[in-house]
Amino acid sequence: MQSSCQQYTPGVVDLWDSGAPARALNGTYEEFIFRDRVHEILSTHDASEPLFMLYTPHVAHCPLQVPPEWLARFQLPDDEAACQAQTPYVFPGSGPGDYRCRSQYAAMVELLDGVLANLTGVLKDRGMWDDTLFVLTSDNGGPQGPTESGSSNWPLRGGKYSYWEGGVRATALVAGGFVPPGVRGTLQPEPIHIADWYGTLCALAGVDASDALAAAGGLPPVDSLNVWPLLSGANATSPRVEVPLTAGSIISGRWKLLTGPQGEATWAGLRYPNASSVAAPVDPGPTLHCPAGCLYDVVADPTEHFDVAGAHPDIVATLSARIAELAKGFYSNNDTLIDDCPPGGKMPCACQAAITTWGGYFGPYAHA
Repeated sequence: MQSSCQQYTPGVVDLWDSGAPARALNGTYEEFIFRDRVHEILSTHDASEPLFMLYTPHVAHCPLQVPPEWLARFQLPDDEAACQAQTPYVFPGSGPGDYRCRSQYAAMVELLDGVLANLTGVLKDRGMWDDTLFVLTSDNGGPQGPTESGSSNWPLRGGKYSYWEGGVRATALVAGGFVPPGVRGTLQPEPIHIADWYGTLCALAGVDASDALAAAGGLPPVDSLNVWPLLSGANATSPRVEVPLTAGSIISGRWKLLTGPQGEATWAGLRYPNASSVAAPVDPGPTLHCPAGCLYDVVADPTEHFDVAGAHPDIVATLSARIAELAKGFYSNNDTLIDDCPPGGKMPCACQAAITTWGGYFGPYAHA
C-alpha cells in the first residue's frame, strides 16, 4: 500500500507484519495478502481449541482499485457513461472514460464475496463451522463522493461523514452453526452499536469486558453491551437504548436529536449518479442548520423527511439535557508527541523516519 510520503520519496510503503516492516509481502494486491494469511491460520489451527479472529478487509473501500482480471468480469454499460462524466479525476492524470465507475466497485464487492466464501469454506471443510459465530459488520454508511465510491444509501438520507441515517445506520449479519436455528434467516430491527461486539464476544468467551489498565490511566469505562441475548432470541429488545453522536446530537429510542450544521442533507436515488447528482461533488449536498435542534422519529420516519421538533419541545429539551450530561464523560486525547527526527527537515518526520529508520516502510516516528 503506497503512503502519502510518495510525494517526497518514491517507494515508501505502509505495510507491516506483526510489529515489523512486511518486507516479503509488498507488491501483491493487498486483499490477497490478508486472505492468504487468514486462510493459513484457519488451515493450521487446532480445531479442538477456541479461536478468535478479527479480519478487517480493505477491499470495497477507497482507493477503488481491483486486479484487471476481476474488473474484466463486469461490463455494466447502462449508466457507465453518466458516471464517467462525473468522475474524470479519480486517478491523477486520468481523463473522461478512463475509469469504469460502476464496474470497478462491483468487481471489488465480487472479490470480497469470493474471499469470504474461501474462508467460510475452510471452516466447513475442517468441521469448525458448526461451532462458529461469524459476524460481518460495517462501520458506517457509504460515502456519496464519487472518489470514494459514489454510494447511494437510498432511501436513507446522507452518507458517510454525516449523522443522518445514511451515515450512521449500517448493515450487519451473524451466521455460523453457533447461531440458534430459530433465529437463522430472520431480521433484527433492534439497535446495536458497533462497540457492542466487544462486550458481546467477551461475554460469550466468559471474560471480563472491563479494562483495569485503561481505568488506571483515567480513561472512561468501556461502553459496550452484551447483545447476544437479543441476537440469540432470548430477549426481544436490545440493551442499547441510546447512541451519542456528538456533544450536541444523540439517538435515544425512536428519537434522534441533531444540533448544529448537518452536512450531506440530501437523499440520493436508487443508485449514483442520478438526476439530482452534481458533477464530482467534494461535499455532496447542502447543509441543514439545526441551531435549536432538529428532531426525527427514526422508527416512523427512518428517511428523516420530517423535523418534528416544533411538535415535541419536551423531547428536544430532555434529549438536549441528556446529551449535555453524557458529554461530560466524553474522552479527549490530549497527548502531545515529540518527533524523533532532527528539526529543520525538508519532509515530514513520518517520511524521514520511513527512509532512515524503517528501510522504506512507514512506521513509528514520535514518542510521548
